[in-house]
Parts: sequence; C-alpha cells; structure tokens
Amino acid sequence: MAELGNSMSRNSIFAGALCGIFAPIIFLICYSIAWALSPWYVFGGHYLSDLGVHEGALAFNTGAVVAGTLAIPFALTLWRLLPTTHLSSLGCFFLGASSAALVGVGVFSEDFGIVHFAFTVLFFLISLLAQLTLAWPLVRSSEFRVVGVVVTILMLATLVVLAPIGANSLGETIAVMEILIWALIVATQTLRVVTGRAKV
Repeated sequence: MAELGNSMSRNSIFAGALCGIFAPIIFLICYSIAWALSPWYVFGGHYLSDLGVHEGALAFNTGAVVAGTLAIPFALTLWRLLPTTHLSSLGCFFLGASSAALVGVGVFSEDFGIVHFAFTVLFFLISLLAQLTLAWPLVRSSEFRVVGVVVTILMLATLVVLAPIGANSLGETIAVMEILIWALIVATQTLRVVTGRAKV
C-alpha cells in the first residue's frame, strides 16, 4: 500500500482526488446547461454528442474537455493509492487513456465526422476496460473494498441492461450515466482515503 509521504506528495494526491470528484460534476453541469439551451434534445432519444454541434455546443464540449482533463490526475492518484499490481497499474492506465479520449470527444465534435466517432468509440471501450481491470484491485484493497463491490455490481448490471438495447442513443446515455456514477463513487472514496491517511 502506497504511503502519502511528504506534504507536497500529500497535497498532490489530495488535489488528484478532488479532480476526480469535480470531473463528473462539471460534466453534468455543462451537460445540463447544453440540454437547457437545446429544446429539441430528448434524454435518451438523442446522442449526447448531438449537443456539441448546436445551441449548447460550447457548454457541452467544454464540459467534456474539462472533465477529461481533470480525470487524468485522478487516475494517477488512484494508481498511487491502490495496492501496486500489474492489474491496478493497467486499470489506472486505461482510466487515464479513457479520460484523454473524452478530451478528444470535446475537441473534435460531431462536425469532425470519423475523428469524433473514433474518439467516442475509444472513450467507451477504454472506460469499460478500466472498470473491468480495476474491479479486482478495488475489491482487494481494504480501503476500497466496499466501494469496489458496489461499482462492480453497478458495471455488471449496466452491461446486462445494455445487452438488449444495443449501441443506440439510449444505450449511450445509460453508459455515460453509469460511467459518471462509477467515477463519482470511486473519487469520493479516494478523497476519504486521502483525508483519513493525512490524519494518521
């Protein structure tokens, strides 16, 4: 189990944990603003990226870029806190890579055609890989065990729900909401772990 070390190390880990909490919150806020500015948008009836090329484009694309950027240091923080194994390292790498792909989704909106599609596919595929590979390291860690069980059940339940729905606008919306909930739960526990260790 990694230790927090000196004050600079503690501060950077604390900042990384906060980044993990702010990332999904900021995305949801920007998504909500874009939705409010787009009266034609139907939740589950349109792809989220449709918001990135109309009235709410600035809000939606900014949310994707900021959230993805903030999630990268969070991935590094989680890597420093989990028991060091090949699986946890791989999972945190996938988490960082999916975050970078989310930045790409915001930078290259639907107007960019195949480029946007590629970043979108990468985001969802790598996000799934991150959740799959981090499931066991989270459950194995005494500080993340309960959270690990919860988010693993959440992931598996979502996969079961998505199986008959397929890759359409409703499926994408459900997948995005699951990713946001997963991130917020894990990030909240990460902050609890960081503040708890800092008091020791």
